[in-house]
Amino acid sequence: METMSTVETIAHLLGVFYLVVGLSMFFRPGAYRDMAAEFFASPALCYTGGIMALLFGLVILALHDEWQGALNIIVGVIGWLATAKGAFLIIRPDMFEKFSGALTRNEKNLRVGGLIALLFGIALTQAAYGTF
Repeated sequence: METMSTVETIAHLLGVFYLVVGLSMFFRPGAYRDMAAEFFASPALCYTGGIMALLFGLVILALHDEWQGALNIIVGVIGWLATAKGAFLIIRPDMFEKFSGALTRNEKNLRVGGLIALLFGIALTQAAYGTF
């Protein structure tokens, strides 16, 4: 069995992450709407979520340093987006709430977002195993 490269390992982890989150968003949009409302109502949750997203993004960026090839670019962009999300949640959670409000207040949008996350997770998981 071949050993996965760092970017393939990160893509595999992200793929499974997006598969699970996507399925959950698709099948439980009401729960996600309620969680988003609770999340943004709590400064402590926003701060904790921001710290987690910031750390998640920085770990990806620390382990990933190659920007050639589609998979490398996708993983790098995810790392930068997670880092930016974390910073916004820590510094300006109100701005992030306005940005994500259209998605989190509407169950149809949450289902579509879940489907997109699910497809993205499938693509990343396949790419991690070299079948994409």
